[in-house]
Amino acid sequence: MNNQQRLSRKLLKSQLQPYRRYLRFEKGLADITIKGYIEDIEQFIKKLPETIEEDKMLQYIESYFASLPSTLKTTTLARKTSSIRSFLAYLYMKRLLKDHPKNYMTHPRVRRSVFWVPTEEEVQKLLETIQPTTPLRLRNRAILELLYGSGLRASELIHLKLHQILWDELLLRIHGKGGYERYVPFNKICAHFLKRYIDEVRPEFVVPRYEEYVFLSRKKRPLTREMLFFIVKNASKEAGIYPIITPHTLRHAFATHMLENGADLYAVQQLLGHKTILTTEIYLKVTSKRVRETIDKHHPRP
Repeated sequence: MNNQQRLSRKLLKSQLQPYRRYLRFEKGLADITIKGYIEDIEQFIKKLPETIEEDKMLQYIESYFASLPSTLKTTTLARKTSSIRSFLAYLYMKRLLKDHPKNYMTHPRVRRSVFWVPTEEEVQKLLETIQPTTPLRLRNRAILELLYGSGLRASELIHLKLHQILWDELLLRIHGKGGYERYVPFNKICAHFLKRYIDEVRPEFVVPRYEEYVFLSRKKRPLTREMLFFIVKNASKEAGIYPIITPHTLRHAFATHMLENGADLYAVQQLLGHKTILTTEIYLKVTSKRVRETIDKHHPRP
């Protein structure tokens, strides 16, 4: 790194709020993602000296990671690396740094493990456990059907608006990460519960300020991530399914069950809104593992 400059810890702290706005309005990241980025960066800045020499930035970074507990997961280290790297790239864009972090900072390789996915029978049990006997249970059933039926992210479901539902085609127009738009089908069973919820329950919850949002709480506000997690977790407990199912578990189940039933990998990539096929390929490991388990359990010559 040539022609470097000196920075101060105070200056870096002053850039956190502008950076937060940049992530929110320019990058379109979810609030919970932004919160994680900022927390990682604040922890890093606390370890820096009052005066920072840019040509020693890599040394500062290495010293910071060396100070972290050895028990941290690889995925956590990768996230922290990404957070710091992105912040430094922002400082470079603002001309506060003269060298882009890509020139001296690399991402660690992350070994992805095969995550747990419930079987089709377990998901069916989960859905059928939530009988629509009350307004909230009807809303919750519609939520579960939509999460599993379309593979939506939690953020995509809680921000879903009425105009995004194309009833004639049974499609959802989803605005995903980075403003990427995709069309996701939903089936007739899902349409049945979704329409019942919108016609029978939603009018009790809707107020002018949030009249565009599909899913609303008893307090007449859009659902939060925490509320959504609570709804799915409680349904999982009621159905007696363990480990506890989360909204993202249902997204995993959607993709895995589609592939197990013969869906094309590239089609699943489009449905999930993955930018690259490499992200979607993780589900092939899940299906391969299940095939192996089926052979071990049922083959006449184990």
